Parts: sequence; structure tokens; C-alpha cells
Amino acid sequence: MSALADTIDDLVRLNARPDEQAVLDETVDIAVRSTGARSGSAVLLGPTGTTHVSSRGRGALEPGSAPGDDPLVRDVLQTRCAVRRADSPRGGTLAAPIVADGPLLGVLCVADPGDGGFGDDHEVVVTALARQAAWAVSGLRAQRAAAELGERLDEPATAAATTALQVTLQDEEPMRAVDRILDVARNHLGMSLAIVSRIGDGVQRYDRMSGAAQDFGVAVGQAVPLEATYCHAVLEGRISGLIPDAAADPFAAAQNRRLGLGIGAYCGVPLRLPDGELYGSLCTISPDAEPLVPGDLAFLRALADLIGHQLERHERRERERRERNAAVDACLAPGGLQVVVQPIVDLTTGSVAGVEALSRFPSWDGGSPADVFDAAHQVGRGNDLELAAIDAALRLLPDLPRDVYLSINAGPATVRDERLLGRVAREPRGRIVMEITEHVQVSDYPPLLAALDRLAKLGVAVAVDDAGSGFASLQHVLTVSPQLIKLDVTLVRGVDTDPSRRALARAMVLFAEELGARLVAEGVETAAELLVLRELGVRYGQGFHLARPAPLGEQVLLRR
Repeated sequence: MSALADTIDDLVRLNARPDEQAVLDETVDIAVRSTGARSGSAVLLGPTGTTHVSSRGRGALEPGSAPGDDPLVRDVLQTRCAVRRADSPRGGTLAAPIVADGPLLGVLCVADPGDGGFGDDHEVVVTALARQAAWAVSGLRAQRAAAELGERLDEPATAAATTALQVTLQDEEPMRAVDRILDVARNHLGMSLAIVSRIGDGVQRYDRMSGAAQDFGVAVGQAVPLEATYCHAVLEGRISGLIPDAAADPFAAAQNRRLGLGIGAYCGVPLRLPDGELYGSLCTISPDAEPLVPGDLAFLRALADLIGHQLERHERRERERRERNAAVDACLAPGGLQVVVQPIVDLTTGSVAGVEALSRFPSWDGGSPADVFDAAHQVGRGNDLELAAIDAALRLLPDLPRDVYLSINAGPATVRDERLLGRVAREPRGRIVMEITEHVQVSDYPPLLAALDRLAKLGVAVAVDDAGSGFASLQHVLTVSPQLIKLDVTLVRGVDTDPSRRALARAMVLFAEELGARLVAEGVETAAELLVLRELGVRYGQGFHLARPAPLGEQVLLRR
């Protein structure tokens, strides 16, 4: 029976060894026993040199020696093939690479075979042993990597991934979402700094960061030449995106020396938008070597996908913001804002008690005037547009009969704006009603009430619209204590045919009387509605049946 057949059971047992050192020890024992050698050695190699050594007798490699010190071993490392020499000082030496289908893991050597020397059978046995040792070591390393990945992707990583995913599902500002995802990347991988970069025009620009940027001498907005970056090398395929130890990577080590980067570990992936367009990179770095595993790179790719969607959301919002700003600019330009008025009629006499100034935007092609104001508020220019509308409305005041008031609209933020006081302070007392519109619900009443008190001292009355549309609107009325209450159009429309609407309208009449406020019915569109409202005691009305909005000079009811 051949020497190889005699050692089959030994080869199988290698896979049962609990750790790499045990595999190495068992491999050397089998090699010495199977070849009749008087000594044997084996080494396992890592990024920084020898990681494990095992020797029996006076081996080819002594503990602590470098693999390349022996010429025979050096030949094995270079050729990745078994090498046999009969003229060595030990009476003959045989060495084989510990390699399977992947990287070279180490070298197995036997020496001093006795009188017969090493033959072909011995070379077959040692080569097979070395290869089986490589499979055993690779299996142990795969198990260890899987365990590490399992730990990373167990509860902490699941929570991290869930947090990152929730960012995309929440209605959150996109770049805040990117910052949160960067925090997840940095904390999950145990790195010092996470960076989103944009690549273009020969530079890599740092857009967002999470972590200790000062430790690496970098800052948001900084641009560096592409050739100086790891990320560009990853994009070109010159280096892996996973570098646990930069000192052991030729490119990384050279970059660190040349540029003084101080990077000990790196994990980075390309960053693309949802349409596939390259945006830049997502990377994490640390000043020290870190135990990164392939699963970390996969996790970072998943986060890069999330960031890509957030960047696309951000660009879409910025595009919409630019469009809204351009639309607001057009509305604020000469001729971009026009004012019409709609009479508020005393239902008992038929005379005009006041007019409401309403804005029209000829250049706007996106919906109603309310949509224009909403768009302006979305880009932080709502107050500016409302004040411009108020300026245009106030210019009509000298042309109104002296016994007709002017009702102008303003949201709570504009009411609190100090610029409003200066505008109304120049106008006659008792001629202006400030109708508070609500783009958003009032969350903080004291500042609003203080502003209304200042307006009251200037002779400005306050109106609240949409009264009766719900409990919140009634609470708003009670808090503001207006001089005019505008009955919501949903209570007015169909009041002549719906008993429940009549009951609510009657209740609002009593409610206004108790508060000492005048009640104005909005949206009066038919003669039947007008008749019922009069019967219910509603004193004032406004709507298409009475008069449509029109330029001041075209309002027939105001001609006297």
C-alpha cells in the first residue's frame, strides 16, 4: 500500500481539529510519520508575517524565524509548488505550499529523511497533507468569519439595519436621514469616521461626515485630488473596498506614507443614485487596524443604496425648491400680484359693510392662490408674499368709502412679523380687519395673542374664518376672541335644505352674540341660502350670490 493510502484516515482527521494551531501540529506529525523524516515544520502566514509555527525535531523553520530566511521555503512561496532538495544541510528537504484554491496560507516542510532520501511518494503525501491543511484552515477561518458576521448581524446589526431602513420610510429631511445612516455605518463597523463624498471634475469632495473628522485632518466641503484617495482606487478596481489593515496592503501603505493619511483600516463602496448614476463613495475609516469581515462590505453596500435614495430625494426637493422660488419671484415681480375684492354685505340693509382683499397671481400656473401661498411658505418666503399682498391691498384703502372696512388676510407667522405693524400703523384707525388664515395649526398662542394685542392698539380688528368646521376651530375662536367670526362655508352650503346645518348655524349665531362678535356667513351662493341665513339671524354675508370677486373699480355694490 502506498504512503498516501496509509495516511487517508489522518487526512480526514485534520478537519476535526479545533483551531489553526492544532491543524498545524497534526499536519507536521502526520508528515513526519508518513515520510520517515526526523524533523518537520509548518508555518501559517498572515498580512504581517508568520501567525502560527509548529516544529518537530530540528525543523526547516525554527519558532520566530521568517519564512523567507530559508532558500527552499522562499522558492515555495514564489512558485506555490512543492520543492525537493537532496543536498541540504539536513540530508534532504521537502517543502510544499499550504494552499487550496485561494491565497497561499503557509508552508509545510520535512527534513532529514535518512538513508533513502525523499521520493515521489513522499512528495505526493506532503503535497496532499499541505493541501488538506489548507482546506482545514480555510474552513476554520470561514467559521470564524461567519461567527463574527453573525455577531455583527445579530441583534445590534438587525437594530441598526432597521433604524437605517426606518429613516427611508419616515418623512424626514433627506440629508438628516443621510447623517443618521452615516452614524449607523460608523457605529456598526466600529470605525472612527464615516464619509459621503461626491466625485467629479477630478476631485473628491466630502459632503457629509459622522465621527472624528479632526483626527484625519478632513472637513465637510473639503476637496482632494482623486489620485490621492482610496475611494477612487476602489472605483477603478485597483484595491479592494475592504482593508482591515492598511499597513499590510501595498497600495494603502504607499498612500499613507506618501500623503500622511493616517488610515489604519478602510471599508468603502461606490455610491450611486437610484438610476445608476455614480454620485461618489460611502466609506468608513479608522486610524488603527480593525477586524473587518466581508459581511461589513455587504452591509455598507446596503447602506449606500439607502443613501442613494436619500440623495435622490434631496435633489428632487432642491429642484422643487428652486421651481417654487422662481414662481414666488415671478409673483413678487411687477404685475405678478393683483388684488380683487369681494364685498361683505349687511343682510338686513343690503349695503356693503366691508370688502375682503383677495390675491390673484397671473403668472402662476400651478393651482389656486392658496397653493401659491403654500408654495411660498414651503420655501420660507410665505411672510414676504403675504406682506406683499397686504401692501397691494392697503393701496386700495383710499378708494373705499369711509364707512367700508378692508379685510386683509395673514397667517399667524405674518401676524407676528414686526414688519406688519409698520404697515398698518400708517393707516386710519378702525378701517382694517385682520383675517387670520391657518396654513398650519397654531401651536403656540401667547406670541400670536401678544401680536394681536399690538394690532388692536392700532385700531385693527381681528377676524377668524372657518368657524364651526370642528372642535379645534371653536377652540381657536375662544382663544383669539375675534371681533368678527366667519361661518365656515360647509355650514352655509345647503343650509336651506339640511336641518342639521340650520341647527349648527343657529348655534353659531348665539355663540357670536355671547362673544360680542359679528358673524359673517361665507360662501352664500343661492337666494334660498340667503333667505334662511337672514331668518336665523346671521347679520352679514359674503358669496357669489351677493357679489363675485372683482377689481375694486368693477364692484357695482360699491358705486354710490
